[in-house]
Amino acid sequence: MTLIPPVRKGDLKHVPNHFHTSDQVSNESSLPGDSVSEALETTGYKTVKVSVTSAQIKNLFSNPVDLLPAPGVNKAYSIIQVIYKVNNATIPYATNTTLRIIYEGILTGSLASSAFILTKTGNSINQVPQFTAASGATDQQIATNKKVQLYVTTGNPTAGDGTMDIWLVYRVIDLS
Repeated sequence: MTLIPPVRKGDLKHVPNHFHTSDQVSNESSLPGDSVSEALETTGYKTVKVSVTSAQIKNLFSNPVDLLPAPGVNKAYSIIQVIYKVNNATIPYATNTTLRIIYEGILTGSLASSAFILTKTGNSINQVPQFTAASGATDQQIATNKKVQLYVTTGNPTAGDGTMDIWLVYRVIDLS
């Protein structure tokens, strides 16, 4: 396998879901500074931050939120780390609160999963386990040319009022 060159600054811009480059993440967050982002870039790893509104959270089952656009033919994402941050939640979300990060259209298994982040109030930052395979399997399927999305599996969450920021550390792998 050959890694493709890193995405250049400014390449990840997607207005509807607020894609940001690694530069913007380090400038807009309390996560590590530019030196860490720059070190990641030299290894082919990238960081993206996506901001999610309360309305989007309450509609995640019906309309998953795009976290990364499709990477291109014969390319796939390898998700290294996921950090969720809930902002200013005064009412926790109820029912259907297990967040999953999936490849578009592949609903078995997940790249990362958190059953608890939406049930918190206040401001909370969590790093979540990743690579949750379906039905006790030990491997996670890699999908080529698929978006990476935020999703809940059984129905839209109810109640709740906080927003969320999600940071993904990932790399793009050329599978040709």
